[in-house]
Amino acid sequence: MDNYIAEFKNGNFQNKKDFVNHFIKSDDKGVFLKGCRTFMAVCTHEDFELLMDFFASCDEERLQVFLAYVKESLSLQVIPYLLALLEMWEDTEGGIRIHQIIMEMLGKYCDEEIADLEECGNEFVNFSQNHDLNKYYFKGQTINYGGLTKELITIVMTCKSANRPFYAAVLTEILSNSFGIECPISSGDAVTDETIAQVFGFIKKIAEINPEAGAKYFFGNKIV
Repeated sequence: MDNYIAEFKNGNFQNKKDFVNHFIKSDDKGVFLKGCRTFMAVCTHEDFELLMDFFASCDEERLQVFLAYVKESLSLQVIPYLLALLEMWEDTEGGIRIHQIIMEMLGKYCDEEIADLEECGNEFVNFSQNHDLNKYYFKGQTINYGGLTKELITIVMTCKSANRPFYAAVLTEILSNSFGIECPISSGDAVTDETIAQVFGFIKKIAEINPEAGAKYFFGNKIV
């Protein structure tokens, strides 16, 4: 597992198929979780085809792991696969979660406890008619790393003002994985003046990289 990840960090993505086979077929829960999490960070739009066996036979536990990280793929081309999973899991808690994730990825607010295949399908069709799905998206917007860093500091300052723990785990994970720079704050951390200063330093490093909007990166390597 670590050998594959080391290759990815160096910009070598040739063994992605072997990597998928390794973690999909593993009985080790930790290996599957780490593999799934890494896959979302390095996958292209086309790479979801490598998960076809998983989609056809995953149990609820593994489905929940997949759903926990799928938004970090930044690819809306995963949504047809999510719709197929929604059809399979429509009458379950998993189906409700799939519905929520699809809507979140399309930038639609959703806190309803429903699993509606037709609604999700219609929303995706409408979105795809007006957007370039070859780009990468976060919350329904073409990914813009400057925008993500602004959102990060807004959340940090809001948490500090409200005296509440930091909570934006997906955002920090995307930024950290994209550029190989560890975000100095994690979900559940208290926000202090020191961490605010560290977050500003983190943001400055990303700004110096000047990443391309709509593109996806892993440890500074553009995913193509």
